[in-house]
Amino acid sequence: AVLCAKQGLGSALSILIKQGVNPNYEDRQEQKTLLDIAIENNHEACVQSLIDSKANLEKRTDRNTPLTSAVQHGNVRIVEMLLNGGARVDALDGNMHTALSFALENGQSNLAELLLNRNANPNGIGQQLSTPLISAASFCPSAIPLLIEKGAKVDAQDALQNTGLIAAVKASSIESVNYLIEAGANLNIKDSADCTALIYSAIGNRDLIAKALVNNESLDINASDRLGQNALMHAAIQNSVQTLEILLPKADIDLKDNNELTAVMHAATHNSTESLKSLITAGANIHLSKKNGITALMLAAQHNSTDSLDALIQAGADMEAQDEQERTALMHAAIDKGNACLMRLIEKGANLNAQDKHGRTVLMHILICSPQLHFILESLEILLNKNNENIAALQDSKGYTALMHAASNSYLDRIEIANEVAKLLIKHTSNLNIVDNKGNTALMHAAKEGNQSFAKELIQAKSDLNLQNEKGNTALILAAQKGNYEVGELLIKADADLNVQNHYGETALMSAVRANNVIFTKQLIAAGANLNLQNKQGDTALTLAAKNCREDIAELLMQAGADLNVQNHDGVTALMSLAAQYSQTIQEFIDAGADIDLERKGFTALYTATEFSKKSYHIGNIRTLENAGAEVLRTLKNEKIYKNPTQKDSDLALLQAAKEGDDFSVRELLKSGANINIRSRDTGLTALELAITHGHSDVIKELMCYKMTPCRLIKSIRFAVENPKYHNIVPLLFVNDIAKIMIKHQPDAISWAENNQCPAAVFALRGEEHDLNKNECISSTRPLQLSTPLTALDHSPESESDRRKPSR
Repeated sequence: AVLCAKQGLGSALSILIKQGVNPNYEDRQEQKTLLDIAIENNHEACVQSLIDSKANLEKRTDRNTPLTSAVQHGNVRIVEMLLNGGARVDALDGNMHTALSFALENGQSNLAELLLNRNANPNGIGQQLSTPLISAASFCPSAIPLLIEKGAKVDAQDALQNTGLIAAVKASSIESVNYLIEAGANLNIKDSADCTALIYSAIGNRDLIAKALVNNESLDINASDRLGQNALMHAAIQNSVQTLEILLPKADIDLKDNNELTAVMHAATHNSTESLKSLITAGANIHLSKKNGITALMLAAQHNSTDSLDALIQAGADMEAQDEQERTALMHAAIDKGNACLMRLIEKGANLNAQDKHGRTVLMHILICSPQLHFILESLEILLNKNNENIAALQDSKGYTALMHAASNSYLDRIEIANEVAKLLIKHTSNLNIVDNKGNTALMHAAKEGNQSFAKELIQAKSDLNLQNEKGNTALILAAQKGNYEVGELLIKADADLNVQNHYGETALMSAVRANNVIFTKQLIAAGANLNLQNKQGDTALTLAAKNCREDIAELLMQAGADLNVQNHDGVTALMSLAAQYSQTIQEFIDAGADIDLERKGFTALYTATEFSKKSYHIGNIRTLENAGAEVLRTLKNEKIYKNPTQKDSDLALLQAAKEGDDFSVRELLKSGANINIRSRDTGLTALELAITHGHSDVIKELMCYKMTPCRLIKSIRFAVENPKYHNIVPLLFVNDIAKIMIKHQPDAISWAENNQCPAAVFALRGEEHDLNKNECISSTRPLQLSTPLTALDHSPESESDRRKPSR
């Protein structure tokens, strides 16, 4: 049956169907019915045989119905056969097309006529994206009269709000446009982009269509799209001169869009010169501006539209007009790199000395905006040589000259002609030492921005190297602050004063140190900068390096002979600052003569190191200073004990160190003979009780390594056992023979410990080991790494004899 349908064997196909073949059989390989195959191959006999056999005339295969498939293949006879056999004329295929829409889109007017005469809906079906009239306007104009005759709505819109007229304009079909105008189509309907048929005629330069539309009295010639642009503006943008000429007699020539642009401004922006000339001839106002003062001439300059610029200047456009920033067209050309326009405006005599709201001239704008390389020198030479007055000497609102702007522009330093630009500007600048509002010279700007080319040329031109700005900074100090050591080297070689101090007392060397610049620091040291000058805080370069944690720079200064014992106004020395950080150079400083006993408000470097160790667990600095002979008493906070410490002072220091958890000081004080049994006058507590109270386990371990009066010891243990919050410290108290001493002085000690519900004490007194949960114990305030283990059980006999000195 499939073979018969392909080869057009209608009689054979009829016989097969009579013998039982299903007339709706679908070939699995091609996924088509016998009727689809016969239609595709234009076998009318087979089609008729299948229709007579009651084949399904509505079945969709490959998204087509038999009728839409017949229309696509253009077979009028088969279309008639299907319609006669009962096929629905408006049936939709899988793409929501009817047979009529296919006929119109394929330009098959005969089939369209046939379908319309067989009652096809001239307005389409609701689910369709387009209407038959829109399809006809785009592809089959000759069908329009019949569609209208059959009742098609002339102004019906599709999903994108296109009408037949808009579709006809887009398709550039003047025939369709004329049909629809005669049929009374609404010329002012807008689509989803708010565009009318006339706007589309202007966009596509369809002058014949525009003419046909303009001749209609009902047309709104100034209708605009969503951007506020009308047909005249679009014609100007597209440089559609013929369309523009058609629109000019009736259109509002000076109308502004949503961005306040007129047709003249659009033409100038897009360099649509012919359209611009037509607008000017027709009387367009070339002097109109936006609210921000931008004129058509400025727009032409911004977009480098030279032909439009010429046309506007010839028409009398004001070259000196200024926008709200007081910028002229010449400045806009410089800012937006409108090279050709800038040259043209200069040639036409634009004012080169005009200054904008910020006092900037066109010369400044050229140097700030860094235009193309080939343009820089040419434009500068023209500007500087044409100008009778000294344009290079003009200053903006910040006091900057053109030379300062160039020196501040680090981009200019990277271009190959930087030296030539610098020489040209210097040549036309009478006073190289003129200053801006902050007292900076061009050389200072070059130093600050690291502009080597300009710095080199300014130095060679004998700029003053040692002038100071309002903060007292010289060019060398500014270079040091920014770490621009290349410029610094140029200044040093030119004999700039290395030791000038700014208003904060800072020198170039201090600034280089603050900037952490090793190279610059080396340069200044090698050049002989004074290493020991102090700023207003009393800091030298060395103390600043130490404070900034830059040991490498501090070491450089030390090796260069900097005074190691200078104290700033807070009394801080370089050694004290190094002691407060992870330092590898403390020993070198001590060997070089740093005084370890200098005090800051009574505190020494050892105190600083001790405080640092509490936060960082770093004891290397303490060991270094202790080995160098630093006195431990000088590390404590009680000012009474700093000078000529007595035994009483040592005892008070022990209490304070125990309270603060300073186990290092506790150990040193006990070594030096401090009284372990002393009680605080304020609280009545011993050092051990203070350590227990504050939970300082490291201090407790230290104290338990020394002999204590039994009554004091037992009182301290009772203090811990009878207070549940201190139970986790109890295991630290029962070392060596403490349990035996406790039972000797208090026979009921075990029952006493049980009554206080302290398992650690009970087990210790019974001679058992108490296995505590780690989470229950107070952890050490820092790892115990000062020396050998400090508990009595861990001490060797030798260290025992050293550390267990009888107390007073």
